[in-house]
Amino acid sequence: MSDNNINKKEHEEYDKIIRQEYEQNVETEKLIQENKRINAFIYNKKLKVQQKQYEKMSNIQDSLEKEDLTKRGFNRESMLKELEDRKNAVTFFNEVVSKDFVAAPGSLMVIPSMTNNGKSTMTAHLAEALVNENKRVLILSNEEKEEDVRARISCLRTNVSFGDYKTSKCTHEEIEKVLLDGELLANNGNLVVISPKNEVDAYKVTTVDGVMATLEKAKGNFDAVILDYYTNVNMSEFGNIDPWHVNNRLASELNIFKDTAPFPIIAMAQCEGIRSEKKVEDKGALDFENNHVMYRWKGGKGIIIYATDIIELVKDFDNSCSYFWAHKVRFSHGDLQRKHHLPFDKKMQKFVEWSPEFDAKVTASKVTRESNEQSKEELKNIFNGKNEGNN
Repeated sequence: MSDNNINKKEHEEYDKIIRQEYEQNVETEKLIQENKRINAFIYNKKLKVQQKQYEKMSNIQDSLEKEDLTKRGFNRESMLKELEDRKNAVTFFNEVVSKDFVAAPGSLMVIPSMTNNGKSTMTAHLAEALVNENKRVLILSNEEKEEDVRARISCLRTNVSFGDYKTSKCTHEEIEKVLLDGELLANNGNLVVISPKNEVDAYKVTTVDGVMATLEKAKGNFDAVILDYYTNVNMSEFGNIDPWHVNNRLASELNIFKDTAPFPIIAMAQCEGIRSEKKVEDKGALDFENNHVMYRWKGGKGIIIYATDIIELVKDFDNSCSYFWAHKVRFSHGDLQRKHHLPFDKKMQKFVEWSPEFDAKVTASKVTRESNEQSKEELKNIFNGKNEGNN
């Protein structure tokens, strides 16, 4: 190969390296500029938030300085509000439970429960009781999809098993009944569900500012708001705050908002169950009185302080039921029923009224389970015995 050809090839390789480095530098510069743009956007947004907070605090301080505390008079309307709130209460689960747990305007009702203990099922039941009375319900769901929330409620209303609906075991007629009912509730404005379908809706149900802005818009348009669930509102606007801190900020915002809210706010939350050293036949007999939910809470605990009602949902699998256990209630009175028994139909995936027939089914199911366990134990003993004989 001639020297000219060698030099030409070297030049081509050198030019290629230069072009590659140039292209890499161009891409790097683009990334640097984009990073600067994003940082500037975040900085400006933070600055606006800080300015807004500063203006708010400045206005509060001005009011404090100008106010003459001796001029604070009697406010008859505020004195009557608490009485009027109870009159304007909506049904909470059913008429019996509503006698103890009053879902009235100004209430911040928190229902903590363990994972998989029925928070979403309870949300559906609470909503069903309200829409059945032609009330308007807003559900902020940051755990379940809108379609599932609507299906749960319409399955309850049409007596279709949600479990069968989700596993495609329903007939075409049953599916059509659920869909038509869901459409009816939506068209009549009885039920609005917001879930993280897109970035905007995700902002509404997972951030403090999004939740509070949505609640503000709900004033005058809804009779009750259900948040499923509080612990999942854990996204910071700038992504630099711990989730528990976000939970606590939401709690403080809800505390201020609830006093002017024309509807009750019902928030599902997460907690751990009571740890018992012995098996208890009746979960409702566990010592919830001396094991306050605050010691088993998950996430920010601020809501425990600000909640008007704390009603724990306790699942009792062996007895096919759940319990409402009251830790705190807004409208307390002498004959308060702290524990409500909620029978659960596993096949239909819904809470039902107690009946002798239901009790008989539960007893039969327990006998079958115990028989199966006994058979397993006998087979295990036989198997172990054979092994010992072979040895």
